[in-house]
Order: sequence, then structure tokens, then C-alpha cells
Amino acid sequence: MNKVELAQIFIYPIKGCKGISLTKAEVQNRGLKFDRRLMLIDESGTFVSQRSDEKLALISCKIEGDSLVVSFQGRSISIPLVKVFKKSVQTTVWDDAVMAYLTDEIYHQWFSGVLGRPVRLVAMQEGSSRPVDHRFMKSDQDEVSFADGYPYLIIGNSSLDLLNQKIAGNTKFLIDRFRPNLVFSGGEAHEEDTWSEFSIGDTTFYGVKPCARCQVTTINQQTGNKGKEPLKTLSGYRKHGQKILFGQNCLRKSGSFVKVGDQIKIHSYMKSKVSLESQQ
Repeated sequence: MNKVELAQIFIYPIKGCKGISLTKAEVQNRGLKFDRRLMLIDESGTFVSQRSDEKLALISCKIEGDSLVVSFQGRSISIPLVKVFKKSVQTTVWDDAVMAYLTDEIYHQWFSGVLGRPVRLVAMQEGSSRPVDHRFMKSDQDEVSFADGYPYLIIGNSSLDLLNQKIAGNTKFLIDRFRPNLVFSGGEAHEEDTWSEFSIGDTTFYGVKPCARCQVTTINQQTGNKGKEPLKTLSGYRKHGQKILFGQNCLRKSGSFVKVGDQIKIHSYMKSKVSLESQQ
């Protein structure tokens, strides 16, 4: 049997900005440690993402000690990851009202300069609470960071390989288009759709809902340029109703760490698999 193991780990400290590849990560209820704990908001308090600002794809992040170093076109700024910010502000992430905390003015100014419009940088701290959709909760402790809806997203390399086989021409897409947290090797294409409960090493997760994909997947994460793919091709074989599905949203059940190379074991499967309009 084809061995299934964790191949890559990614966190995205600032929602919408570039991710960071890790070899080991701490698993928390609201997501991997530092994943999407920072977010940019506009003047109305609504979150800012690549949907409105493709330039975010070009803002890189790296962790140095207790700080996050953020860079864009030769400019950089260091943001403390452990500092407690005091001033709270009401923000909106899709349909959720989320209490966040304003960082310092120097960060608001830096990001406003990069994006060319007024934005503020906010943090999710202990005083913030954002439960996941109650329909998919496994316990009343299930929560999420500033991510779109769920704390974890897992995708198999085989799923990406199948997409690249179907894409016309010589274009090959990288996994960064889909902004996963956990990427595994081995197994069949889209088998993650069927996982109800699984473990990565000593940490156990629930698979709860396939991930509906948006226009962010059409943005080249190296250039910031936007096109029609891969959504055009995915719509031909991964469409369910009006949604295009790629990857599985997950919740943490137990455990504290995952690392690249951990074996993945499937404990149970979904009772019913999502019926796609075409499997060609």
C-alpha cells in the first residue's frame, strides 16, 4: 500500500500574505501556532485579502526569534509576535464579527504605504474568540483564527498532480495557489475528501468539510498576476453545485505537534462522499 505521510507544513502569519514553510509546528485549536493571527483591515473594519489586493501575495514573512519580519520590494519591518496589544476593535471576517486588537501605528502606516490605501494591522489574542460554524463543530472548543472558516486545510500532492495533468499547455501549478497548512504525499487524488478522522504522527484531526475555492487560486503567488486558471480546469471535474472544491477543512481533536515525515493513519471515512458534477 502507498505510504501516506506529511510532506509540507505552511503557516500564513498575516492573512493574505505569503506563507512560511516549516518542518515542525505546534497544533492549537484555532490553527497552527502563529497561523493567521495577524490581519489587515480597511477603514470599516473588514478584512483585507488577495481578493481585493493581489499585492499581498508579494509581501513575504519570516520568523526571527520572537518577531515576524515582513518584507516588500526591499522594505521591511519587524513585528513582535509575543507583545500584548491593549486596544480592541471590532472586525469582520466574512459573516463573523471578531474582536481583535490594534497593533501600533507604525505598522498601520507601513502596510498602508505598501497597499496605497489606509489599512490597519490587527492581532488575534487571548481575548479574541471565533467559533467555527456550529454545523461542523465537534466540540464547543472548536475555534478558528482569522482564516476564512476553519483552522486547518489539508491537500494531497496527488490532487495537485491530477490538476496539473489536466491543465492545458505546459503550465504547472504550485501548491501555494491553494494556501494549505498540511500537504501529504502518497495516496490517491482527492482521497482527503473522504477522511473523517485521521492522525498525523501523534496528533489527531477531524476532516469536516471540503474547501470551496475562490479567485485567490488564480493569483500567481510569485508575481501577483491574475488569470483564469486553475478554476477554469477545476470547474470541469471538481464542481459541486456552484462551488469548486479542492482540499479538506479540518479540526484538531488531540495532540500538540506535527512534523514533516510523520506517518498519516486514517481512522474513519466519511459516511457519504460529496457527489461532484463530473469526475472526468
